[in-house]
Amino acid sequence: MSDDEARIAEAIRTAAGAVHAPPGLHRTLAAQRARRRRRGRVAGALAATAAAALAAVLALAHGDGDPAAPPPTIADAVAVALREPALPAPARDARAPAFLRASSGGVAFPDYARGALHWRADGLLRARRAGRDIVVVSYTRYGRARVGYAIVGGAALRPARTRWRVVRDGTRFAVQRSAGATIVSWRRGGRTCVLASRDTSSEALLEMAAWQPPPAAGGRY
Repeated sequence: MSDDEARIAEAIRTAAGAVHAPPGLHRTLAAQRARRRRRGRVAGALAATAAAALAAVLALAHGDGDPAAPPPTIADAVAVALREPALPAPARDARAPAFLRASSGGVAFPDYARGALHWRADGLLRARRAGRDIVVVSYTRYGRARVGYAIVGGAALRPARTRWRVVRDGTRFAVQRSAGATIVSWRRGGRTCVLASRDTSSEALLEMAAWQPPPAAGGRY
């Protein structure tokens, strides 16, 4: 670089250092920065709100429901159990042949067609009451009697109020009659199970409720 070029470059640097933005430009830039900060805060708040809404939807989808909402009752489960099934009966589980390929909360529905009970699964129903999933398998025997077996998702419900309680093989069963139906309810695997029928005796329902798979098929459930 020649001496003249060096002097010109130095002059440019000196002039650039002496340039000052007018006060109006400073105010404009400051306002733009403030708006960007506000937009960032609003975007963060919206993201947090969306995350909370998504968490609520996922909780409902997994059957947790609103923790402040009252749980369903045994009567709610009975009303669902007595409905006509909306779906085909589940098939037998090839890996656990004493059960069907249907379950709720880890509790599987028995395949009552095997053994001495002769109840055949003929339909499936899924419903939701008070934020809880209720799964029902319908069984028939000889084409004349029908029983709905409901399993309620989530924590076990308050036991039914009844004068009749039966203990079989260490499990307590509540037996009652209501609205022309015979009902047996109990707890299994932390879930509430309900058998309901308008044309089946309490003794037949108790046999179903107390059923256990044969040892060769996996023992107790």
